[in-house]
Amino acid sequence: MAQDDDPLAELEQFVDQFLAADEAEPPVDLYDAGETLIVAVDLPGRSAEGIDISLVEDRTLRIVADGPTDPDGRRVRGERTHRSLDRSLTLPAAVDPAEATARYERGVLTVKLAKRSGDDEGTEIAIE
Repeated sequence: MAQDDDPLAELEQFVDQFLAADEAEPPVDLYDAGETLIVAVDLPGRSAEGIDISLVEDRTLRIVADGPTDPDGRRVRGERTHRSLDRSLTLPAAVDPAEATARYERGVLTVKLAKRSGDDEGTEIAIE
């Protein structure tokens, strides 16, 4: 039986492609430190100037980053992704944009977000 006709081989190829696509997303850690949320994202090889961070509706953190820069020279082997990134992360609590800070050091972006004080339950609506 030829490999092209092997459904198991096709399934294995599909799973490999699916897992490879998932690896394109950089690893993200989200920590709840009481009054602060801390987000850590691995973005090796990028420059701080090529990373944009925004907060959408106080609960979604969006990170857009240019692809990593290549060192001078001819690449002989390439396994690292060189794609740009556009990733959104839903936060577990509303945060105060005015209290947000970000730091990019040694290939890791760390964003600290102060939780918004007050009731995160929303607004109660009375039934007439």
